[in-house]
Amino acid sequence: MKGVFSLLMIIFSCALFGQEIIILPDALTGQSYTYSKVILSPNQRVDGVIYVNKNGITYKRIYDGKINIKWFGAKGDGITDDSKAIQKAFEIGESIFFPAGNYRFAANVNKRFEIEGDAGNTVFSPVDNNKSILNFQTKAPYFTYASIVSNIWFTSKNKIGTAISFGKNDVKNKSIEDEYAGNVVFRNLRFIGFQKAVYFPFGNIGCNFFSCAFQANEYGIYSLDNRWGGDLMHAGNKCFYACEFDSNNVAVYFNNTTEGFGGVSFNDCIFEANAVNGYFYSNNTYTPTIFQNCWDEKRNTPSKVIIDQYTGTSLKKVDMEPASYIFDGSRSDYLFIGGRVMNLKILGNNINVTSYRSKFEYSKDVRAEKTVVSDNSQLTLFFPSTDKGIQSAKNIYVKGIPFLNSLEVGANNSESKFFPISSVGFKSNFPEFYSVNFGNPITLSGSFNAVAPTFQRINNQAACRLALDFSNKNQYIAINETKTDFVPGYYFIVTTAKVNIGNPIFFVWDRNENQFVSFQPINDKDIHSYGAYGYITKKAEFYLDISSIDGTPVDLDLLDYKIFKFSTKEELQSFLLDNL
Repeated sequence: MKGVFSLLMIIFSCALFGQEIIILPDALTGQSYTYSKVILSPNQRVDGVIYVNKNGITYKRIYDGKINIKWFGAKGDGITDDSKAIQKAFEIGESIFFPAGNYRFAANVNKRFEIEGDAGNTVFSPVDNNKSILNFQTKAPYFTYASIVSNIWFTSKNKIGTAISFGKNDVKNKSIEDEYAGNVVFRNLRFIGFQKAVYFPFGNIGCNFFSCAFQANEYGIYSLDNRWGGDLMHAGNKCFYACEFDSNNVAVYFNNTTEGFGGVSFNDCIFEANAVNGYFYSNNTYTPTIFQNCWDEKRNTPSKVIIDQYTGTSLKKVDMEPASYIFDGSRSDYLFIGGRVMNLKILGNNINVTSYRSKFEYSKDVRAEKTVVSDNSQLTLFFPSTDKGIQSAKNIYVKGIPFLNSLEVGANNSESKFFPISSVGFKSNFPEFYSVNFGNPITLSGSFNAVAPTFQRINNQAACRLALDFSNKNQYIAINETKTDFVPGYYFIVTTAKVNIGNPIFFVWDRNENQFVSFQPINDKDIHSYGAYGYITKKAEFYLDISSIDGTPVDLDLLDYKIFKFSTKEELQSFLLDNL
């Protein structure tokens, strides 16, 4: 009865208003739809699906929600080229729903509307690997505001093709409008198996990604500034929220030489099993690139990874060693807040990387390789935490005390927290538990008969010069005067040294069951101090032992070795707060 009543109302309305409403069958399905009389705006046209012309009058189909792509003849069978049907639907400029299916196509998006799939049941795949599946375009000076793409899987094979691009795919034939394609929201998308999952060739600023996954691509995000002519546009202003980057060659790639780079942030994202989590080249930043609460999980570490590098518009491909993040260029700033940080390569000039309360790792036990910092750049760690220690290297600075957790020492596995420190002038109510005066004679024992130490003063401080002729990396030389009986408690040990030749490694241990700390001092012919703290659970005799990382001779000066003991963790923390 309800259907009959509705039909009677439509007939009544048609009679009353002179064909304001008509009923027509769909050309593809034969299903009847209701249309209402409209006046077309300049950017609308009769398409035979949504807008039809009957007896010289234009009507628009009445429907709830979004346009169904099937109305335009898209098959979604994974075989048919659906490009024409989908492009026809996109020209309407209204939000479109893609039911479950695999749609093979390439289409341009030049209007503002929403594209939505049926969660993981809607798949977009390329029909032509030389064309992106979705290509966003616009007219200057207007951005593609209010466009949304959601709930779709983009899939390719063998790291070929592009899922989404902005502006013309052919950069040599760009127009001035191409850099203004942008300001699109991407939500709940998955990109698998592309050469470039999302490609920003002309700057294309203002895009946001929410809960998107980038997996097994050569490049997940690939963003360039506009260097091809026309208006200037930097490569930044892109934000990522709760995204996952997994098993990509390079998860995110930014290359910028246009003034004004900034506004790039990664928030609560996961980077896992990528050869390189991020490659960033910029010669300026207005605001730092920010990684907030991002997690760097285990990494895929091939011996080499090929990365694109540009000189102007000239592209070359360069073999580089994998790293968690590679920062290149000059005058650039990057900020890590929380999360986990390891294996950075800071290659450029005047690049400043800062972390605040992040977990910083340097240990093969947690697959964390060395961090490299160029001469004119620096890495500053504010209040870091660590499981296996913080790397000592030139231009790595620690500010504030690391988190006091996992302090127990034992079983040849250093669980004490190690970090470089800037001062040994400690001011505390806690007396030294033990110290060595390197102005007095010391004796050595170990794998070979070492040359007797010599003594001098460096910066008005007594120093002991050691010339150790190591011939393999399994040799050790102990400083006998550092042997100390430890009882259970909390300890802080300071070592100050100047490395002149070679690659030494220091151990505070008993060469048997227990190791308090091991670390590699900085080799830059300058004086550095190192601190380590931990909790010793049982009586043990520890001493300072020296070896060589690569089994080659070592020449160094020892200036300080002090031990402080505390009854409680609170005393240790108070000491560190007073001095670091």
